[in-house]
Amino acid sequence: MIVSSGNLILQNGNGTDLLVDGTFTLSGNLSGDGTARIASGGVFNWVNGNLPPGSGSLIIETDASATFNGGNGINQGRSLINNGTINWLGGLIVSGDGGSFVNNHIINISNDIQVNTNCTGCPGLNFTNTSTGVISKTGGSGASVMGNATNMIFNNDGVVNVQCRHHHIQGTRNT
Repeated sequence: MIVSSGNLILQNGNGTDLLVDGTFTLSGNLSGDGTARIASGGVFNWVNGNLPPGSGSLIIETDASATFNGGNGINQGRSLINNGTINWLGGLIVSGDGGSFVNNHIINISNDIQVNTNCTGCPGLNFTNTSTGVISKTGGSGASVMGNATNMIFNNDGVVNVQCRHHHIQGTRNT
């Protein structure tokens, strides 16, 4: 399934509203209050996509994989939960008034990335690396930056592994 520039709206029903066991490429909007799951063995490609305001979740299941690249957005009320493996090739994630990103497994960062908010005084992105989460930065010629203001919250109970250059965590840190 490919959402390239339009809007895929998931209504909140009972249970999972979209189950992907193949490949899902998001370059448009995934909106609505429903839940999308990338099943075991599934692939999620996030390239210049957006999770607009709403209460919906995007869940990457165990043994599923995702690739992040380009400019992506997690906005008010949205949750992205990783139980699989994310390969983050570069680009940024911007939170426009809240949202949460929970890492329960592996994030491989192979280039310089940014995670930030685009507002002052609003609830920023709440990023949690749980006790089973591992974030590794293995490439890039400059710095990777997580947070650009105090309204970005970084909770870390897991492992952050920096094998090259710099990885800055700004904002409120709970480690």
